[in-house]
Amino acid sequence: MPDKGSVSLDSIAVPSLIDAIFYSMPDGIAVFGPTGENTVYANQAFCKIFGYECEMVSETYRNISILPHHIMGEIRERYPFLDTQQTDETPRYYETTRRDGSPLEVRVTETMFESEGTPLRLITVVDVTEQRRLECSKKSAERIIRHDLRDYIASLANAAEIMNALHDDKPASDEMLEYIRATVVQTMDLMESGQQAFLMEEGLYTLTPQPVELHDMVHHIVRMLEPMAHNAGVAIETELPSLDEPAVLNGERSLIARAVANLLRNALEAESSGARVLIRGEIGEHDITIKVHNPTAVAPAVRERFFEKYVSSRNSGAGLGTYIAKLIMKLHGGSIAMHTSEDDGTTVALTFPMQ
Repeated sequence: MPDKGSVSLDSIAVPSLIDAIFYSMPDGIAVFGPTGENTVYANQAFCKIFGYECEMVSETYRNISILPHHIMGEIRERYPFLDTQQTDETPRYYETTRRDGSPLEVRVTETMFESEGTPLRLITVVDVTEQRRLECSKKSAERIIRHDLRDYIASLANAAEIMNALHDDKPASDEMLEYIRATVVQTMDLMESGQQAFLMEEGLYTLTPQPVELHDMVHHIVRMLEPMAHNAGVAIETELPSLDEPAVLNGERSLIARAVANLLRNALEAESSGARVLIRGEIGEHDITIKVHNPTAVAPAVRERFFEKYVSSRNSGAGLGTYIAKLIMKLHGGSIAMHTSEDDGTTVALTFPMQ
């Protein structure tokens, strides 16, 4: 025997049940009548998606979820695509803004049906703003990977040319082979780091810091980019603190090396044969700064936007090197700055908190 307070499906009024279901659904749902002014039904999500507060009328089950006429009138006037009758049920996407002016992208689907001989339009609205933003961010991360991957492959190509010239020098050839092996490993790691770049852009990356020795890391980067410098006829010089001084950064070595390497590549690409690029390390009381200097000034049109994504002073540049470095420095709690002038050239400084 059922409990006195038990409820069965048969005891629930079907219209009230359907109304409660549609009222609570996260997607916006509305039923438009045959005339342009008539709205038969709309749930609370329909209002909230467009940035309106819900004011529900609750006299009977038939109008419990119907929004006041003035709200629906304003929504339909502000978003005319809701009244554009579709020829099929294929979802359509619209970029617009919410009531407060914030960006909004929606997917709208329409289904035609009849009720007691009256034609009606069932409109479903889904807020896809965040989904589209994440899709764009993922595409951006993929482009970042392609940018860095291109540089690694170029380094390998340059190294192969140098290997060809060193065929009679076995020690030098062996050293170059080791460089090529290490670069291939780094390239393979880079191909797996798309998710890493995406998480950094989204502010979701979890840093796993470890001690990073300055001298070893800088020398590794220089060795990696020597083939590129050799091919361009540009010399790389280093000025690092004495090995007697502790110079240890706290962070992820692969990311820090990536930031420094991006800046060094940019400096090499900005110069012509015969130029010299300097990478310098400076130890402060509480921080360590790595500076990359090249004698050519940054173009005036680019200076104010130097660290923005896709901004480059070279026609062939992707405009991602400095942007990636900025992301990495923010992740490490450090700072990045650029100084440029016709007299002094360009210096980009990465400042890391000391371990």
